[in-house]
Amino acid sequence: MRHYLNCFMPLCALLCFSCAFTGNSGSAGGISSQSVPDIDYSNFPNYVEDYRSLNYEFDDDAISSPFWKGNVIYNETVLLSRNEETGVISGNLAYTPLKVLAVKDYTLKTRDFVEGKDYTLEGKTIIRKEGSPMPYLEETTLRGEYLPEGYRLVSSVSSIATDCVLMGPAYYTESDLYYGHQIQVSYVYDIHEIMPNYEVFAQNQLDSLPKLKKKLENKEAVKIVGLGDSVLEGCSSSKKFNHEPYMETFFNMSIQYLNEKFESQITGKNLSVGGTQSSWGASSTQIYDVSQENPDLLMLHFGINDLGAGVGPNSYIDNMLSIVLEIRNKCPSCEFLILTPFGPNPLLYDYEKVDNYIRKIKSEITDSIQGAVLVDVFNISKELYKNKKYQDMTANGINHVNDYASRIYLQSVLSTVVKY
Repeated sequence: MRHYLNCFMPLCALLCFSCAFTGNSGSAGGISSQSVPDIDYSNFPNYVEDYRSLNYEFDDDAISSPFWKGNVIYNETVLLSRNEETGVISGNLAYTPLKVLAVKDYTLKTRDFVEGKDYTLEGKTIIRKEGSPMPYLEETTLRGEYLPEGYRLVSSVSSIATDCVLMGPAYYTESDLYYGHQIQVSYVYDIHEIMPNYEVFAQNQLDSLPKLKKKLENKEAVKIVGLGDSVLEGCSSSKKFNHEPYMETFFNMSIQYLNEKFESQITGKNLSVGGTQSSWGASSTQIYDVSQENPDLLMLHFGINDLGAGVGPNSYIDNMLSIVLEIRNKCPSCEFLILTPFGPNPLLYDYEKVDNYIRKIKSEITDSIQGAVLVDVFNISKELYKNKKYQDMTANGINHVNDYASRIYLQSVLSTVVKY
């Protein structure tokens, strides 16, 4: 794998910049539960057996329910691209649809696409029909070799709407270059496909957060604080960047949906700042700010900018461990959710180094400190990338997730705390 981290300005600087602009049907067949005795359906409490009668409805349950707890995926994003050799315009879903509920544009309201008229399905692959208005990009664009009309190549972004910075083999942009060309597909999938690596998806760990569990059982007030980089700040969400479909940050949605699941009054305070590394989180200023909030649960998300800056796993874990121990010393009742990053652009980042970060988190924090659990979003993303490409789920082309991947974070947090 090639890496281009020395070819461009530090990624953390770009993340700081981007946040400064914040504020403004498939196969007719199916497999019934009676015919699959090898499946433990207790893992799928939201399984819909009579899926043929399902209609599209993107309500709170569809937004927040972990898709790996059922057999329906809502608004999975796909970026169609044109193959240079064959001319075929296509993209892949994570799993094979048994029934497609809806195919929409990124706004979720401007346009619905129709099977047979706009696209066909071959297994997991959606193929755009000639003349269809479905958006797509050239494969050369995905490699950083060609910009479509309406966008401009710059060395420094001055207009979010148009500007793209070439970073090795990819464009960094906060424009709609990526998300504006993604479609959103809702479908029923065969849960057999998810079973071989089901363990990568987040499962309930509330027993490993005994103080939080007791407070929730006793219906006591709970305060959650976020400390991290731009991803936890929410620089991936369409609402924060003021474009359709205006979906909230996953931190804010976590607070919202945890309140719906429990009778406790759950409040949140997000202290995350774009462009920051774990060393920033471990500084005395941030430790003081967090301790002043006296959280019951601290949600931590660092790693993307450490990786971009070449921080080694030993230095990274020293910082992460310092955060946990210092906060625990000042706030003895605080427990910790440590989130790993959704896989960034693999042409720019070394995934083996992320794996090393995660191994260190496990060995030196979550396996040895009570009240600290790992929410491993990185390995979920790697599982999804087996069939999908990175550009299906990015907002900025290098390291910001789009709304769908942001919901994977949300669903992972809920799956960790909520008993489905």
